[in-house]
Amino acid sequence: MSSRKYKDDYKIISSTDERGREKRVASYLGNYYEVSLNQEELLKFKRLSFLLLITAFCLHLAGGFVDNQGMYQFFISLPYVIAFFPMIKIGEAIFRIPTEKRGYRRDEKELSFDQIKTSSYVLIGILGIGLIGEIVFLLLISADGQQDFEYRYLLLELVVASCTLIMIRLVRPITFQIVPGSQEE
Repeated sequence: MSSRKYKDDYKIISSTDERGREKRVASYLGNYYEVSLNQEELLKFKRLSFLLLITAFCLHLAGGFVDNQGMYQFFISLPYVIAFFPMIKIGEAIFRIPTEKRGYRRDEKELSFDQIKTSSYVLIGILGIGLIGEIVFLLLISADGQQDFEYRYLLLELVVASCTLIMIRLVRPITFQIVPGSQEE
């Protein structure tokens, strides 16, 4: 993530300390945003999002250890591997969610709540591609004796997708308003 995106929101202010040294401090000039959650709901959202992500990550990882023949097909294994990247971005965003309710800077808002929402949509798309690939494999290619393992993998991925949908459902109603008195764009 490039910090140049937010460079116009900050101004460098130089000041002199007690010893006569020049000190440069970044001062925020942009808008402040207020989240629609109260303090208790904010902490609950952060904990629940983290729990859903850990559950989804562990189940997705466990899906890779299922001895299914579908994982030898690129249209199943490629989405499986790519799905880890949005999970990492969601994890970064969850850790960036501030624990106290206050006016949030634009970068705090976009790198936490907005990133969870965007990465969750990307993750559900990638999981959907992998699930469609697994269903196609089951219908057209799979041998009769190996379908039990294919169903196990499919079930794990369906649970991962449902955890992601729950996370989308949690983050969707969260709204932000510009704090009155902050700089208008």
